[in-house]
Amino acid sequence: MRKKERELIDEFEEQLQKKREIPEKVRKDINKNIFANLLILFTIIFLNILFIFGFYNIDRDIYLKDLKIFSITTCIISILIFEKSYKKGSGKICLWGIEILIFALTILFCTYICILQENRYILYLAIVSYIFTMYYLIKDIKIYKRIKKHYIKSLSDINDIVKKQEPVKKQETSKKRR
Repeated sequence: MRKKERELIDEFEEQLQKKREIPEKVRKDINKNIFANLLILFTIIFLNILFIFGFYNIDRDIYLKDLKIFSITTCIISILIFEKSYKKGSGKICLWGIEILIFALTILFCTYICILQENRYILYLAIVSYIFTMYYLIKDIKIYKRIKKHYIKSLSDINDIVKKQEPVKKQETSKKRR
């Protein structure tokens, strides 16, 4: 009898483990979201590296003008992304627009750091890269946990078993019966 119970328990655990494995479709969705965020992150880091090379290799006046043009271009791109998110009604695209707008503002702030405190400019770019890296890593972890939690929650049978029913109202009975 003990052997049969153990086999049943093992079989149940195996079925439970198979149910908890994330299917390929959900895995692709997670990877797509994480890849998009990592692509934005690597673009930001790459641009900061280009800013550092430009700082050392381009004349200061031309470099500052290039930074201003790039920040205005990035602001325009973020506005276009806001328009696209409004047309589609997508909060996800709107969040990307906000992120790009914040990056554009940091680039605009770069010009003033470069003018006022030239010796701390590279440190500022490194800190900006670090902050964006931490933000996107935390965001990717939250995306992974949220999608996995949503998938596991969708496996639950509790919602099917316990259905919320509205309470039945008692019909009014008249006290006077004729």
